[in-house]
Amino acid sequence: MTKTPETIASVAVLQDKLAQILSKGTLYRPFIYTGEKLDITHVPSFESGQLTYGMLPKTIRMFCEHARCNSEQWWEIYDPQIYFQERPQYVRYICKSCDENATNFWIIWREQSGEARIFVNGCGSAPD
Repeated sequence: MTKTPETIASVAVLQDKLAQILSKGTLYRPFIYTGEKLDITHVPSFESGQLTYGMLPKTIRMFCEHARCNSEQWWEIYDPQIYFQERPQYVRYICKSCDENATNFWIIWREQSGEARIFVNGCGSAPD
């Protein structure tokens, strides 16, 4: 059974949805959406003609287990830019409060048949 893509109306809505997926997660399941090329940029590439990338949320809110935190905190990614490609890309969010704990994800984000698809695989938390 094919899931109907969610229609996303703005970049702000897309960022909120991505933050929700990353922090509270529908991990290991694809999120399929349509919209007006929201937060997607095409840049020239020598090898492939063009590269396409989107922007993950710069910050997300999640629980941090560090002794100084032990509560929900803001986590930040150094570079939120992620290229659309078939292979997973590793991303890391670091707790802004303790600056020690990190949570890691493998992400595949791509366009296919007029839809954008993102697959998030959480690969665990670790002290930095």
